[in-house]
Amino acid sequence: MRLNTIKKADPTRGHGLVERGGLLMDGVKLAHAVRHRWPPVHIIATSAYRAALIDELPTGSVFLHKPYSDRNIIGTLDALTA
Repeated sequence: MRLNTIKKADPTRGHGLVERGGLLMDGVKLAHAVRHRWPPVHIIATSAYRAALIDELPTGSVFLHKPYSDRNIIGTLDALTA
């Protein structure tokens, strides 16, 4: 996925984005770019390595440490969209 695709996305249509490296920015920068462009979008960041990542994310973001279970993801999505 390229940055132009992200810029054209419509958050009201329930888009999801999985960032796995190789983009034009790292995950923290991507989270801030998404928050700036679409403030109501909920952000869930995951990492197996950077538990301190939560301090770098936009306010209101959720951090899940890998490995996470389906139950964790579903519970987090339920909580964010309640």
